[in-house]
Amino acid sequence: MHYHLVIMVDSGCRYFHRRSAIRNSWKLLIDGPGSPISTTERQSILFAFVVGQDASVSAELQQEASQFGDIVQVNVPDSYDTILRKMLEFLKFACSRFTFDYFMHADDDSFVRIDLLLNAMRSLPRQMLYWGYVWNLPGTERQTRPLRDPSAKSYMSFEQHAEDWYPPFASGCGFLLSFDLAQYLAQEADSLPD
Repeated sequence: MHYHLVIMVDSGCRYFHRRSAIRNSWKLLIDGPGSPISTTERQSILFAFVVGQDASVSAELQQEASQFGDIVQVNVPDSYDTILRKMLEFLKFACSRFTFDYFMHADDDSFVRIDLLLNAMRSLPRQMLYWGYVWNLPGTERQTRPLRDPSAKSYMSFEQHAEDWYPPFASGCGFLLSFDLAQYLAQEADSLPD
């Protein structure tokens, strides 16, 4: 099976309310009535909420997955600290089952304008693409540094990243990869650090 776009929405097991908000808003552009997106384009999109493992809510999550059919659970603890690993495990899952032109990662507190995204994608290359809201480009005001406070949600130890700056990167709230880069990450996933 081939898709034009695979969308992974990273979600926490306990965030039913966020998944519900997406199902009742921007996901309707993919599978709801009256979408301005053509049927052909809509059928070329695979959408999945990706969650980790949390035994305390497994029954509720299984019920939700059965009801909506849009949840993929990967074998990773459900935690903010495992966001990268969840994505890598999903990429392994996706790349082993189908091909696609583009992969999108979005957070469950992001609003994605699928219609505008599809229009923008028409002019994007299909290889070697890492695209999104980029931080730390030279000459821009969007600069960020590693947080060294261990109590910070996005704490970055010197062992993880020794520099006082980050290289340019696309914000995790929403970014796009071409299939070749997604496939590379899937192939190298087990050798990449968390």
